[in-house]
Amino acid sequence: MTEEVLYSDIIFSKTPGEGGTVTSTTPAHRAVQPSSRSSVIFALGAAVCVLLVVVIGMGIAIIQIQASQSEDEKNAIGSTTVKPSERRNDLRKNFCWDPESENEDDPCEICPKGWMWRYKGSCYNISKEKDSWDSSSNACPNKGDHLVVIENNTELEFLRSKITGNTFYWIGLKGKLSLGEWRWVDNTTFKETLFLFDNTNHKGLDCVSVSKQKVLADNCITQRPWICEMRAVTLN
Repeated sequence: MTEEVLYSDIIFSKTPGEGGTVTSTTPAHRAVQPSSRSSVIFALGAAVCVLLVVVIGMGIAIIQIQASQSEDEKNAIGSTTVKPSERRNDLRKNFCWDPESENEDDPCEICPKGWMWRYKGSCYNISKEKDSWDSSSNACPNKGDHLVVIENNTELEFLRSKITGNTFYWIGLKGKLSLGEWRWVDNTTFKETLFLFDNTNHKGLDCVSVSKQKVLADNCITQRPWICEMRAVTLN
């Protein structure tokens, strides 16, 4: 029993001051080193910051460019926009003329392209084709309005001054046998004081044509050119 050596006796048999040394159990190579993972995270964070700065800078630059372009477009539009008064004056200069005197007309009345004459608020057009009265009457609305309605002798003389040769042209006057009267295509009654023609025996001659010299009660199926009329556009 006295010779047994205990584990505790071996471990603690030497103490400082008795010539013994205490050996450290901590290895010398276990000194703390900087972590490589921390370095990577720091580098990525710096890169992200740089990218944010670049993106913000590009955004500001784009906004400034767009604002500059918008301002340039506004200036360009403003420089090419024609004022309504200038446009109106230009229209008057080019279209507001008296076909008789070729002087500027007032009020200014404008006719569509292809309508040859203008007189007292109306535009006139003579067809190049020939057709019956009914077909001619149907053709006029495709061009503007209706077969010409002659309101007075002045208008009649104006139309005759434009007619050449002995050609007869359909006008918007037709006989209503059931009513015993002649009516214009705008449904107004013909006044016999307007012009004279033989309308007492018009059986089969229910339509009216006009030439440079006379007015004729005519057969409605006769193939003739026609005169269309429409209201002119007034430019104030």
